[in-house]
Formats: sequence, structure tokens, C-alpha cells
Amino acid sequence: MNADTVIGTLVPGTRLFLIDHEGIVFSRDRQEVYALNTAAAYLWCSIEEGWDKARVMREYATSFNVSQATAWLHVSKTLEDFFNLGLINIPDRNASAIPVPPKPAACTTRSYEMPPFRAASVVAQRFYRILETNYLVRFSAIEQVYWIDAVLRGFEQSGAKESPVLLDLCHDEREIFVYRNGEPVGKCDALDKLAPLVKSDVWANSINNYDYFLNLHTGVLAHGDGCVLLPAAAGRGKSSMTAALVRDGFSYLSDEVALLKADCSVRALPLAMCFKNTGWDVVSHYFEGFDQLPVHRRADGKTVKYLPVPDGQRADAARTYPVQAIVFPDYTPGAVYKFEPLSKTQALDRLFRECMSIPNDLTEEAVSRIVDWIKGVDCHTLKFSDLNMVASTIRESLSENDALIKHRNL
Repeated sequence: MNADTVIGTLVPGTRLFLIDHEGIVFSRDRQEVYALNTAAAYLWCSIEEGWDKARVMREYATSFNVSQATAWLHVSKTLEDFFNLGLINIPDRNASAIPVPPKPAACTTRSYEMPPFRAASVVAQRFYRILETNYLVRFSAIEQVYWIDAVLRGFEQSGAKESPVLLDLCHDEREIFVYRNGEPVGKCDALDKLAPLVKSDVWANSINNYDYFLNLHTGVLAHGDGCVLLPAAAGRGKSSMTAALVRDGFSYLSDEVALLKADCSVRALPLAMCFKNTGWDVVSHYFEGFDQLPVHRRADGKTVKYLPVPDGQRADAARTYPVQAIVFPDYTPGAVYKFEPLSKTQALDRLFRECMSIPNDLTEEAVSRIVDWIKGVDCHTLKFSDLNMVASTIRESLSENDALIKHRNL
């Protein structure tokens, strides 16, 4: 077919992955993925096939039961979207330079101006292991131990460990300084600001020392030999739902991070659950003694409490878990309770929106692997205004999914 008659051509380095009747487009150069609905995926395939305008209008109109005029309105809009995203070239159109978005390459912490490290008197020390990184935390004041214990209690180790990262907490009359292996990490002017500072650093450092594919902002709960993910932006009820499920018998793995490995299994980082003051009333109904927990002040101005999960309610954090289900929480005051299936394409799109860091460039092979993975994962959204029915809903869904898998394997 004459190139002048085609409606568009694909930009090199783009590829469509079909999932049911929808699709995911990967752009190698832009390092982005895009979710396509059925109509958009159909149009993308027509571009791949090199169809001209007349055939596109005719085939689209027949496939989607619309007039050819309406078909061209739909097609024109989608072509313009593809073009503006830098995914296709359109005849007689000069593509403007579209800036490539920065890739979230690694976890980072804010920088501080601090004096050089000078060894201080050590009144106590603790060994911790987070993911694959060992830490020796050295305290210059005994009251520091109480505040740090709120976030790191579940990771304490007995005795010295090989090649630990040294975390020194030093103080003067006005401030507390945190150093990692002698390098400045951060400072604060009060004890109730110390734990969020230390948590942020050991979290980022431990993740950056670990081999993973995607760092996802999600709650993680163990279920049998697998796990359930609860990905959501701040304020959507992720931590509250995680707490409710732990209280109802699910085993805790994390309320904010899942590290997706190359094989798409999950390693969790089970730091103490963190609740902003807007959620304290809800959580206090699920955990006795929550009201007596100390209040911490974060650098972003948020007031939080940390809830260390007892050993009996925590799953084994030293292993990886296959993902059995993904539920996207959507807390909306006064909303009608609604648990609905989500298409795999939409689920993958939303999952990437909750990706906090990607240590390596995405490749076609990596995207193909995650597309194949999502096809076997049960995906839902859950809109709720209270937590009373959450646990039973998710348990029932998991049971139905387990039964379906067993039936397929017969």
C-alpha cells in the first residue's frame, strides 16, 4: 500500500500487547506504558496493518456499529491522541519534540546541611535487618530508643551481623543529627520527629540495595501461599483497609510497599503501619491501645502514629509471595459499597500509576512478562465508606478464585 494513503505509522520502539480485547502500548524511548480500550487497540492494529482511511472508516463502522462519519470522528480523535503522545507519525504532520518524562529510578530522601560526623558517646545500640541490608543503630541518648522502636521493632536482630550499615544518632542542645556510615542523612529538632526521619532513610537505602523490578505503593497481605495487593494513592483508604484485614485474620506484610521481582512475585517491607491523624478514629476500633501510641511529626507536616504489628499477625517477610489478587481501594465518604471486577488493562494501568521507583529501564521483554502475569491475577475495585464488609468481601472473592483455579486444573 502507498505510504501516502495510510492514516499513520508507528514510531519505532513502540509495541502493542493485547489483553483480551484491550491492550497495553509500550514506548521504549519514552519508558512509558499506555492502556488502550477496545476501540483504541483496534485502531492501533489497523495502523500496524497499514490500512488507508477508507478501509479504517469502513471496518471501524462495521465493528462498532456506528456510521462511517461517526467512525471517523472517533478515529480522528484517537489518532490525535496517539500523535500527541509521540506514539505515531501522521502524514503531512510534523511532530513537535515531546519531552521524555523522568524515570523514577530510585528511592531518594531529602538533603540537609549538617556538620561533619563526629563520633558521639553511645548509650545503646541495636542491630536490625531490613530486606538484605544489616544495620547497626547507635543511640546517643536513651530516650531515642523508645521513638525508633516504634518503627523498627519487628526487624531487630540479636547480636552483631556481617558488614552492617552504621546509623549514628547524634545530638546537641538544639538538634538530633542522623548519619549513615559517617555521611549526613538528616536532622530534626525534636524527638517526635526522629522516627519518620530514620524510617525514611532505612526504607530508601534498603530498597536501593535490593534487586527488584517495580516498587509499588500498596498494602500487602498474605493469603495462604500467596498475597493480596491493595494499591492506592494517599487518602483512598489503603492503610485503613490493611488494618481491618489484619484485625480480621489476614497476615500483615506491609501497608505501603511491595517490591515486584523479575518473576512478578512480591517481597514486602513490613515496617510498622503508619496512620495519619485523619484515620485514627477508624483504626482505634480495630486495635486496642492505639490511642496510647506516641504521636510523630513528619517532615511533610503530617501528624502520624506507627502501629507495630505483633509477631502472630505478621507473615514471613523473608520470602517472596505470588500475587493472587489485586484490590484497588476507593474510600469515599457516604459512598454505596461496591466491589467490581476490573479489566486487566485498566488494572495494569492503575498499578503503574502507583509505581514509586523503577531501578532499570523497561524493555519489551519485561513489559511482556508483566502483561502475561496480570492475565492470571484477579483484579477488582472496592468503593466503600466503612470497613464492616471489607474482610468478608475479599475472603469470598479469594475463595471463588481458588475454586476457579482448581476447576481449571482438573
